[in-house]
Amino acid sequence: MDDLVATFAERGCAVLRGALTDSEVEACRCGLHADLASIGIDHGAIEATCVEAERTGRKISLNKDIQAALRRAQAHQTGAIPLSFSPWRLQHCALNAGLIQAHHRLWSLYSTGTDDRFASRRSGTFDPLARAHPLLDAVGYRVPSAVCGEARQRVQRGLGAHLDLNPAHPWEDLRIPSTQRDVAALSFWRPIQCFVALTAGSFTCTPGLHTEFDRVFSSEDGGCLHGLPPPQGRFFALSGKRFAAIEARMEAMHFDPGDAVLWDSRLAHKTADTLEGVAVREVVYTAFLPSTSENTAYATVQGRCLRDGRFPPSQAFGVAPLAKEGVGVAVGGPDRAASDAMVPGWNPKFLASLPERDRKALCLDV
Repeated sequence: MDDLVATFAERGCAVLRGALTDSEVEACRCGLHADLASIGIDHGAIEATCVEAERTGRKISLNKDIQAALRRAQAHQTGAIPLSFSPWRLQHCALNAGLIQAHHRLWSLYSTGTDDRFASRRSGTFDPLARAHPLLDAVGYRVPSAVCGEARQRVQRGLGAHLDLNPAHPWEDLRIPSTQRDVAALSFWRPIQCFVALTAGSFTCTPGLHTEFDRVFSSEDGGCLHGLPPPQGRFFALSGKRFAAIEARMEAMHFDPGDAVLWDSRLAHKTADTLEGVAVREVVYTAFLPSTSENTAYATVQGRCLRDGRFPPSQAFGVAPLAKEGVGVAVGGPDRAASDAMVPGWNPKFLASLPERDRKALCLDV
């Protein structure tokens, strides 16, 4: 763990090798594919189409029903699907003791204020060892470009270089759109982003950018925000010549199944416009929230949604159509109309079986 902290301090990113065992990866993948099937996304059929594309050496589009199911399930075209409450992801990712320990250690960098690379107005305002609240967000399920259809109508595509924060105010809360008619948009502070990999791949980001973030994103003469209107919102695209120097700093970090990739939220990052090869890419976005007042408020509402089987109160990736329209009644769930937007994979019996420690982390009894 000391090596992880040292690497993260220097580069602003690190890979926690073997966060999941091989058997845990297999359990997650089986659970994920079952959840996908419940909303019309047949992983077996997708794999078969990929094999056929590889055999023939040509692009083959997925059948129209699967394409339609993917479009309905995705918050956006990078394949972010809100499978937030399934037992497999709660057990192996959101409540993963090794991941939680890693975040506690890394949060200490931000809390003490002794390291200029992490010192901010947040320093001294939270206990890095206090309870970590899992942020129950999307799963990344990206199919190879060889089966995504023609360029202009591709069912999925990559996301260019960007920041998941406001570069003028990197230490502020992220205000996220609400999925609930009766819940206002909520805010949370997420200093570290993270995903757990279920398949091999690479993550592209800008190591070291956190050490000079304020200079690079200055609005003064010489900074890349100079002459621009004040940035708004929680997402900032780094497109055009103005940001070419940042794009040139991008490096790929390889990960294997079971690894967790962690990065400071100030690091610009991207996904490739196309996914080459014939293997589906699967990752579970698994961030944690340190104990601040806004994060506790967010986790409390998230816990109520988890208890009731409704989508999380806010979605960092945007709101998928299925979160607006509903997906019917989950196994064991109450009799509700489809418009109430039951979360795929939600399992109240599993939640009832959780020990008190895990229930507190998930704010199930608040």
